[in-house]
Amino acid sequence: MKIILGLLCLGIVGSGASAQLKTKQDEDVLRGLPQRFQVGFNRHDAHQLAQMMAEDVEFVTVGLTWLRGRADFEKYHARLLTGRFSIPICNLFGPRLR
Repeated sequence: MKIILGLLCLGIVGSGASAQLKTKQDEDVLRGLPQRFQVGFNRHDAHQLAQMMAEDVEFVTVGLTWLRGRADFEKYHARLLTGRFSIPICNLFGPRLR
């Protein structure tokens, strides 16, 4: 049983490792994500942040809250951005894509 689980895990990890950017457009979209996040965060716009996520996103917060779906993600971040994070801003320092 342990061998089967180990091989399954190895297959899952190995399949992601071979993913490559297919086009220049894919790369441009990925490079733009940090800037889009920064703009949405600095505007305290949970809707804009949520639009970056897939409709069926599963997101686990630092506090281990499991968010399921874009609407759940937006609701959680709207509360954060009007509460604890209503004043702070996000500044990026040269994000790199490898």
